Amino acid sequence: MVPIVVLVAWRPFAGREPRAPKAAHEAPVSMWIGPAVLATLGLGFGLAPDVLAQALLVPAAAGLVGAPVDFYLKLWHGVNAALLLSIATILLGAFLVLVWRPLHDALRTRFADVRVGPAGIYDALVLRGIPTVAKGLTKRVQSDDLQHHLLTITGFTVGLLALTAVVRGGPTLALPTVDGALHEFLVLALIVVGALGTASAHSRLRAITSLGVVGFGIALLFVMFSAPDLAVTQFLVETLTVIVLALVLTRLPSALLRDGEARGRSRLALVIAATAGAAFSALLLAVTQTPFDRRLSDFFDAASYPDALGSNVVNVILVDFRAIDTLGEIFVLAVAATGAYALLRRLGPRPEPEIAYAAPRGSADPAGDGEPSDAGTPGGRAADDEGTGS
Repeated sequence: MVPIVVLVAWRPFAGREPRAPKAAHEAPVSMWIGPAVLATLGLGFGLAPDVLAQALLVPAAAGLVGAPVDFYLKLWHGVNAALLLSIATILLGAFLVLVWRPLHDALRTRFADVRVGPAGIYDALVLRGIPTVAKGLTKRVQSDDLQHHLLTITGFTVGLLALTAVVRGGPTLALPTVDGALHEFLVLALIVVGALGTASAHSRLRAITSLGVVGFGIALLFVMFSAPDLAVTQFLVETLTVIVLALVLTRLPSALLRDGEARGRSRLALVIAATAGAAFSALLLAVTQTPFDRRLSDFFDAASYPDALGSNVVNVILVDFRAIDTLGEIFVLAVAATGAYALLRRLGPRPEPEIAYAAPRGSADPAGDGEPSDAGTPGGRAADDEGTGS
């Protein structure tokens, strides 16, 4: 510590005066008064340490121990082993300060090419390691490829679900009995076919159409299971989405959806998508098999008529208890309907604009019947020009 104190705190002030670009001048009082006060207090408490000890250290030690503590601090304790070790440390530090320059130059010459040690480890781990790791991580996680983003997010989510299942134990699932009408199974098969068609599509229009089939199939499920508000929202949003995607994607340069690199990742994407579907299906089955908590249901049953004067609990929830959410759905419906109407209007034939030609200023009505003469029309001017030329 002695060489460090001398080299860092003393030599910059006691060494040779360097050449400064400007003339040095003394700092104002507002800049050196703070360090001067701290230095004075440090010197005073160092010469009389027991003053600070009795005021702060003894009460603090008693508070930590939980019992009265009595000790004192003083600067001189006589000639003992601690004093002799301190003298030896100061002498060794003074010797290192005297031989510091030749020792420093010799060490730099000897270990100039050696990168092993604290400096080499710092350079490898911090100066070169952190930028390398950050560059590779950014390239892997924050690329410009949307498919890569979806693969990373979905794979990470599936990994977290798997880790949670391993650490805390997976849920015990019992497959429910499948009971439904024929038309429900047909709609479900339509959704599956649309999803497979979207995943295997090689053209933009086919992918958009298949994705629309999936959306409309889900809307039909909402209708079958008594969710008309969700069904109407799904129908309108799906219609707008299909129209917008068809108008935008079909105008892009004609190229396949899958290039060489994407084709190489198709198997990984298939595995991640299938695993994610299975994981979320199992999670949904586990949630539906837990005991149903009827606290909210009982509250709405008891409060719908007294608080909202409505006997239909579902309508009361939509209009009164969650009115802000319903207002948001209405806003979505209005935006979707407006966008679909605007896009459909652009698909119709556009009327040709009618251009009216005004008669030249100062022209008269030769026939006297109030009708403009042909001289104000392009044909009339052409006829006059031909007549003049002949």
